[in-house]
Amino acid sequence: MLVKRQKTSASSRWRLDGVRAVITGGSKGLGLATADEFADLGAELLLVARGTDDLAAALKLLSAKHAGLKIHSIVADVSKDDGRQAVVARAADLFGGTLDVLVNNAGTNSRKRVEGQSDAEYHTMVATNQDSAYFLCKLCLPLLQRLPSWSPSPRLSQPFLLIPTQPPRQPHRSSQPL
Repeated sequence: MLVKRQKTSASSRWRLDGVRAVITGGSKGLGLATADEFADLGAELLLVARGTDDLAAALKLLSAKHAGLKIHSIVADVSKDDGRQAVVARAADLFGGTLDVLVNNAGTNSRKRVEGQSDAEYHTMVATNQDSAYFLCKLCLPLLQRLPSWSPSPRLSQPFLLIPTQPPRQPHRSSQPL
């Protein structure tokens, strides 16, 4: 269910008309709320999620609320390479080979204590929460770079993609021996 919030007048807010965005984990929670806000601001969306039923429900809800906007969806598991490849191919096809925004929101967790988690559960979390974001950024970079406004920057590029420019000088304290 979408959160009800006080609306400001459309003329007092900035707009995303003409912006094309991919939102992973877009069928519920923060992903759905992000999709709703982007749609409120006029963006064309490609929602991505693993669950067919949840994604269909989100698409129906958003399409009804934002009639006339182009809201697309694809069922894909972005923790896996073939899922990520399918998302990027669909985005390239829908958006004419370009992309303005990638929202990496897909995530999972295990509600178990560490000693109760299997190695497979840990690897699933890492693949979903970290690998998916990294590899989707990497795969979407050519689409983002095709924008006329593309201007690489050391920290934040024009189409909202964080790009690390150099490794940290020292490893994080937690990775050092006691």
